[in-house]
Amino acid sequence: MRSATVAASFVALSIAGGAPLARAAPPASDRFVAGGTVTEVAPVAGDLIAAGGSVDVDTDVAGGVVAAGGKVRIGGSVGQSVHAAAGQLSLVGRVARNARLAGGEIEIGPKAQIAGNLGAAAGRIAVRGAVNGHLSAGAGTLLIDAPIGGDVEAVAGTLEIGPNARIAGTLRYRSTEPLERDPAAQVVGEIVRVGPDLAKWSSEAREMRRGAGLFWTTGLMLLAALLVAVTPRLSASVSESLRGRPGFSLVLGFVALVCAPIAAVLLLVTIIGVPLALLLVFAWLALLPVAWASTGIAVGDWLLARGASARADRTGWRVVAAMLGVLVLALASRVPWLGGWIGFAALIAGLGAWTLQLRRLAAR
Repeated sequence: MRSATVAASFVALSIAGGAPLARAAPPASDRFVAGGTVTEVAPVAGDLIAAGGSVDVDTDVAGGVVAAGGKVRIGGSVGQSVHAAAGQLSLVGRVARNARLAGGEIEIGPKAQIAGNLGAAAGRIAVRGAVNGHLSAGAGTLLIDAPIGGDVEAVAGTLEIGPNARIAGTLRYRSTEPLERDPAAQVVGEIVRVGPDLAKWSSEAREMRRGAGLFWTTGLMLLAALLVAVTPRLSASVSESLRGRPGFSLVLGFVALVCAPIAAVLLLVTIIGVPLALLLVFAWLALLPVAWASTGIAVGDWLLARGASARADRTGWRVVAAMLGVLVLALASRVPWLGGWIGFAALIAGLGAWTLQLRRLAAR
């Protein structure tokens, strides 16, 4: 289609606004329509460009069709190519060249015929009409139940080949589910499933997550032990703040978690505050694991006070208790449904306790 035609369509759409139906003065034999509901029944000698909440092209178009809307139906014969996008898109006529379609649902009717190639992307695609060329499709659910004259390239969550499918070329697909093929379906070329073995990949991914989780938990346990061993008074003060004012620590930690990035962005806007913004972001990121480990230290101190109060002030016992507290938190954060909330609460509580402590140090 001519570039002038495409440019003119945008002018037509902008003029249409919210009017029920608007038409721009068409150059030559092209037609431009836009509105809430668009229905075309008169033959079009050139290109047709239509947009609206509902678009129904129930006539022959000598040129190409460009259509967009909430619901689009193309029922006549199109002399060139079709480009369309819609929430619900139905093609039931004939297309002399190619079709490029996108939407929520795409239906190629049994009486439809595409002389060239079909490219489609949608949540659900059903191809029941003949495609003389190649088919390229990406969908959550893809049904092919029609003759395809060339190769098929498909990426789909579920791929089904119906009894009326006659694929003259190679079927190459990527899917999370096994291919559903009717016994009557015919594929002349090869059937190739590309991509990794998903079951094996899923198993390997689980193992990697477990390994990463173990590595991260071990690191946090060592960090908690280091905080207690190197800064026994500071870690004890943060632990006391968290255990003494848990509710306030949660609220203050949430505020700090949200406001620090906002403050960094505001500093970046001032240009001269860029170094300070970068420093703030670095300090904020570095404080997050420290905050989580500090909550583990508080849990360990609480356990130590309950079980061996006479040894609660000894640094060595606090180191062991801190590591145990982090482990308890890590296990609790893996509880189904509640684990994520427990981990998040541990993070913001520790962050709030550190914010309280830094405010005290700044006030001295």
